[in-house]
Order: sequence, then C-alpha cells, then structure tokens
Amino acid sequence: MLAINTMLEKTTLFTAKILLYALLFIGGALIFIMVLATVAPGPASGQGLMVPFGGEIREVNYRCCYGSIVTIHDVRTDDDIEMMFYPGLSQLFREYQMWSEGPNTVGFYFPLGICVEISEGCESVSYIEGSILAVGTSER
Repeated sequence: MLAINTMLEKTTLFTAKILLYALLFIGGALIFIMVLATVAPGPASGQGLMVPFGGEIREVNYRCCYGSIVTIHDVRTDDDIEMMFYPGLSQLFREYQMWSEGPNTVGFYFPLGICVEISEGCESVSYIEGSILAVGTSER
C-alpha cells in the first residue's frame, strides 16, 4: 500500500510541475508578445505583431486548460477568427462580456494561440489562429 501511495504522490507532483511549467511558459510568451507589440507595432494594414479585430462573438469554447477559445466574426475581414482568451493575461476592458455569444468586440490579437486540451489531461496541445492581447466588449 505504501508503494502505491508513494507512486501516486510522485505522479501527482510530476503532473503539477508540468502544469506549472506550461502556465509559466504561456504567460511568459504572452507578456513577451505584448511587450514586443508595444515596441514594434505592425503596419497599418494590421499584418504585424498586433492585428486589429472587431465584431460579434459567435462562440465561446471552454475546452482549454488555461483559457477559452472565442470565435469572433471579424467585420474587417468578414470572416470568423478563432482566438485564445487567457484570463488574467489578455487585457479585458468594459463591459467584460467575453463569456457568452452575442456581444460585440474590438481589440488586438497576436496571430498565434496555444490551447492545452482539457480532454487530454492538459497534455495535448493544439494551435489556434490568435491570442487576444486586449479587447473591449459591448454590454450585449
């Protein structure tokens, strides 16, 4: 019984370390991107480090360990864009409505997002179109 408990403790500690390192890596990467974006913004066409977007939230998916995937119908490109929203890292301005379909948004995103899947025990990684850097929303 003692061997099983010891093995379980080691596995739990290993999993906690992996999750902590992944969170630190993602957080550090986003902070680095935000600093770069303020120092070297992209051209007016929006093809640099900070790409502007705006439109209606079409879907919010909570399948990621460290954030949610938000699908926004971008009025600039007239296309749906899947972006990662990282609570605590992505800047969220008034009216704070990133959790349901319907509100309109305006903001900036970095053209790469990382989703660590919950269904795979926070060990499987998939790539999303973007990571929201800053966003403001309408009331509804």
